[in-house]
Amino acid sequence: MNNPIGQALQIVILSFVLLMSIVVIGMAALATDTLDKVPISILVVLAGAVGGVGNNFRRLQKLSMHDWNELDSTTRWLMTLQIYASPIIGGLFAYMLYFAFEAKVIQGSMFPEFTTDESFENIKSYASELRPQTNGDASKAFFWSFVAGFAEALVPNIIDKVAKQAEQATAPTES
Repeated sequence: MNNPIGQALQIVILSFVLLMSIVVIGMAALATDTLDKVPISILVVLAGAVGGVGNNFRRLQKLSMHDWNELDSTTRWLMTLQIYASPIIGGLFAYMLYFAFEAKVIQGSMFPEFTTDESFENIKSYASELRPQTNGDASKAFFWSFVAGFAEALVPNIIDKVAKQAEQATAPTES
C-alpha cells in the first residue's frame, strides 16, 4: 500500500488479528478447562507484538500525506516491511525481557518477580514451572512486555548496558 491510510489500515488489521489471537487462546483454554495450562510465555510474546503494532500506529500518525508523497518507493517499501516486522521483533524483545526479569538481571519494585523449582531438568519443565509470584507480578510482566514491543530501543539498550557491565567486570585490572 502506498499511502498512510493504507498503512494505517494494515496496522488496524494486524492489531485486530493479534487481539483476536489472545481472545481465542483464552476462550479455547477456558472452554477446554485448560486455562491454567496456557503458558504465560505465549501471552508475553503477544503483548510485545501488540506493543510493536501500537508503536507503528503512533509513528504513522506523525507522518503527513505531504511527507508520504516525498518518500521514494524504497523507503515506502521499507516502512511497509517494518509494519510487519515490528510485531515479531516486539514479541522477541518481550520474551528476552521476560528472561532478563527471571534471571534477575533487572530487579526492583517496578519489575516482576518469579517463582520456580530451582533445579533445571529440561526446557519443558522450565517453561511450565516458571511463573510470576503474584497476580501483580504477572501484570508487571504483561506491562513490560507491551513496553518492550512499543519502545523498540528498550531491550537493545538493556543488552548494551549489561554487555558493558560484563566487559568491565571481566577486563583485566591495571596494576
